[in-house]
Amino acid sequence: MSNKARDFLSKNESAVSDAERRECVRRFFYSEEKFQGNQEDYYDPWNSCVNKVIERKVGIPISLAIVYFEMSRLLDLPVRLIGFPGHFLLDIGSEKELYLDPLHGVSLTREDCLVLLQRSFGQESIMEESFFQVASPRKVLIRLLTNLKHIWVLGDDLQKAKTYCDSILSLDPKQADTLRDRGLILSRMERFQEAKLDFENFLELSPDDRYAPVVKDELSKVQEILGNLQ
Repeated sequence: MSNKARDFLSKNESAVSDAERRECVRRFFYSEEKFQGNQEDYYDPWNSCVNKVIERKVGIPISLAIVYFEMSRLLDLPVRLIGFPGHFLLDIGSEKELYLDPLHGVSLTREDCLVLLQRSFGQESIMEESFFQVASPRKVLIRLLTNLKHIWVLGDDLQKAKTYCDSILSLDPKQADTLRDRGLILSRMERFQEAKLDFENFLELSPDDRYAPVVKDELSKVQEILGNLQ
């Protein structure tokens, strides 16, 4: 695809500046190649698999952002992956502090990003500078795996959901949310000793988390079951 993008750029010789080349690449990605968000089946697992996104040309913000990032990198265009909460963005190096929404291919101001944040997490949400930090490869992979974990939890496939929890925790053993989720999954799988350990680790890491009371209740249930088994 990068070769096709180079050919497209070469046909647009007037695109000399970085800004013009960025716009040319955006048109190639969304208008020529017709990459788009999978609005009809947002929770399709293939949306989080980059090879399938390239093949089908549909995805979700993070997977579309990865494809766009790699294409831009091969074209020597400065683009950075931004792990914005709930919706990955691309920092395309604009002097006007604009971000590219990979789902729709449109530019967003900081004010637009606030609207996006509040739409996802409620009107009381407050913007933080850390939301615009560049996402490391590890963080990108964890976000992808987390998407897949949520998909299989929603699909009630406990084994697959646990597998993705295991993968996330191999990258970040102290990710409290995933410890909580794996504990709940293990409890439903009747693997109570393992669930107990995950609940205890979650509470040690995040004693004041809003889900801590729920986890304490689940831990008590698991401890009671284990006590009855002795």
